[in-house]
Amino acid sequence: MIQITSGVNKFTLLAIPFFILAGAIMAEGGIARRLVNFAYVFVGFIRGGLSLVNIVASTFFGAISGSSVADTASIGSVMIPEMERKGYPREYAAAVTASGSVQAILIPPSHNSVIYSLAAGGTVSIATLFIAGVLPGAAAGTVPDDAVSVLCP
Repeated sequence: MIQITSGVNKFTLLAIPFFILAGAIMAEGGIARRLVNFAYVFVGFIRGGLSLVNIVASTFFGAISGSSVADTASIGSVMIPEMERKGYPREYAAAVTASGSVQAILIPPSHNSVIYSLAAGGTVSIATLFIAGVLPGAAAGTVPDDAVSVLCP
């Protein structure tokens, strides 16, 4: 029995529920709306503005929470109704929200990096994994931006 529970008896595993809790608190606290307004300043005037705002706000939220699920729930609750009000199809708004939230698992602080470090037996530094996620996370945030700029209805 000791062998079974020894794997979950790690102090660093506490980070995972706290990342998810932080995402839920931010969603309820109104930070999603503030991030959307902040992103609107940067890309709201470009062709496909609301779609770009959705993706940029998701990238910002991912950099705060590290959770794609929390990202989709919080930004989606703000952006999908907003995009529908502006005439975008609901399916398109949901697809942009889902594709824009994917990079949250790469951008630090990512709970997947913590899990990977533990799965590797602690031989891989969590800080190193966080640093390694910056470039792929940024790339994963810009590719949907480019696609939306071209394909926006």
